[in-house]
Amino acid sequence: MKNFKNFISKHWIGCWISASVLFTLIIHFLFSFQAPNDFLTAKWDAGDLLAYASTVTLGFLAIWQNKKQKEENDIAQDRLEKISLRANELNIVNKIIEYESNRLSKLQATMDAFTTSCDPQTFGLIIGKNVENPPAFVIDLTELEKQIDASFFELARLFRIDNRLKHNDKHPLKLAYVALYRYAKKSIVNLRQMGISYSSKEEATVILATLGKLRDDFIKEREQYLSTQEKHLKHLLFEELSLEEIRNYYTYNEDTQ
Repeated sequence: MKNFKNFISKHWIGCWISASVLFTLIIHFLFSFQAPNDFLTAKWDAGDLLAYASTVTLGFLAIWQNKKQKEENDIAQDRLEKISLRANELNIVNKIIEYESNRLSKLQATMDAFTTSCDPQTFGLIIGKNVENPPAFVIDLTELEKQIDASFFELARLFRIDNRLKHNDKHPLKLAYVALYRYAKKSIVNLRQMGISYSSKEEATVILATLGKLRDDFIKEREQYLSTQEKHLKHLLFEELSLEEIRNYYTYNEDTQ
């Protein structure tokens, strides 16, 4: 039965023509015989009957065409709605990718600025060029402190965007960057208090060595974190993810932080 319906659906024009021809032949043969009694005598002629049958057939055909057209319109409308939804999703996905790309670029630049500000070489240059100029030494230390504070707080704002860092005070990256910041600030205070003198050379050497170790610890954690962020961004760029998948991808269960 199903195969018959499928056949009719695919070849309806040929079936309709065949049925019309068959119906016409039947009418022709019926009107070719003499009626055996008056009751069976046709009150219409063959033309009237064919006209009536044609009208009914055309009516059914019009109904079928309207139904078919409605089905096709519904399919087309559904397709357009899906295309529209997908276009909106792609627009949002593109904005997410653009946002993540900008965030990663800003994160890298801020981390570089913070690392440079706390670098022992930066401290060493200030100490070396101001051996005989204490006022300039204090001014350079103050400028350096401003740079360290600015990059530190900017980095803190960027870290709050990532829930894995925001809700985890024991994250190695946060521990490393806080330790480097605190020691850099402490070092500035100590250098400002002891000033420039050959007697403080040994203490300055200890400060620079400790800064170097803390900087290396931060760089190690920084590179691991940036590598993970770059993998996330590549996942967005090269995987055909839906908007719902991206939302799930960036939704973290706070109980697992």
